[in-house]
Amino acid sequence: MLITERASLMIGIADSASQGNVGQAQIRYRPITRPGEVLETIPGMIATQHSGEGKAHQYFLRGFNLDHGTDFLTQIEGVPINQLSHSHGQGWTDTNFLIPELIEALEYKKKH
Repeated sequence: MLITERASLMIGIADSASQGNVGQAQIRYRPITRPGEVLETIPGMIATQHSGEGKAHQYFLRGFNLDHGTDFLTQIEGVPINQLSHSHGQGWTDTNFLIPELIEALEYKKKH
């Protein structure tokens, strides 16, 4: 891999850790094994695989357990992707349909 710019230019644009953008330049070279891992480009976000295949990811934000994303609004082009019902819990974030290579940018912000 040839790096032609400073690494700081690949980080994204952030006014603070609670708001910012992550572009394709940062996502492109990350080793992503599960689609939910693309959310780990958000500062302080961790996506782990819940025990077993086909289950929703377990999410943590700055050490707080978000369960399966029920406390984390996730939208694509303004459309919420939090599932309304699931046998394990309500409102889980299902990112398994994502194709990380097709993501142009992630925008994140803390709602008050």
